[in-house]
Amino acid sequence: MNPGMDEERKLAELAREGDRSAFEELVARYGKRIFHMVHSMLGDRAGAEDICQEIWTKVYFSLNKFKGKSRFYTWLYRLAVNACLDELRRRKRTAAISLEDLGIKHQPETQDPNAFERIERLEMSQIAWKLLVKLPADLKATMICREIDGFGYKQIAQIMKCRVGTVRSRLFRAREQLRENFRTYIEEGRE
Repeated sequence: MNPGMDEERKLAELAREGDRSAFEELVARYGKRIFHMVHSMLGDRAGAEDICQEIWTKVYFSLNKFKGKSRFYTWLYRLAVNACLDELRRRKRTAAISLEDLGIKHQPETQDPNAFERIERLEMSQIAWKLLVKLPADLKATMICREIDGFGYKQIAQIMKCRVGTVRSRLFRAREQLRENFRTYIEEGRE
């Protein structure tokens, strides 16, 4: 067992026993990483902030369910993924349309000679992001775990509560779907 994992478990135990500073330490350690993942899954900052509040509230009241069989961060990440999947299902039912969905975008004005290259890179990353966000929730979550957060296959399997083979299959399907969606985007000249 590594020292970081032992310290993590000790903090979780202290927080479970009501030590507020231990809980605050867990939030300080993992808050930004969880926010980044939630923001990646949901695609909007305000929604990510709301869901993160819900996640940390749930963590606080569910610490007795953390048995220490995995790293605390893996357990926390799984709670966050579940919260995101629930939110995405809820959003799918309500299907709101944003200004960005309507094609209304802010175009920056600049005199910088390298601005065109930066804007072009930004536009390509925005296209890739929009295509990623449109993937089915299980494929998107798996892709974010692997490509954005850098988890290995075994870790993703733990987080997603599936087999390593399922992780590989989801990643393959996600990449294929992204390639196909990108081809369609290029051919049609729009999303």
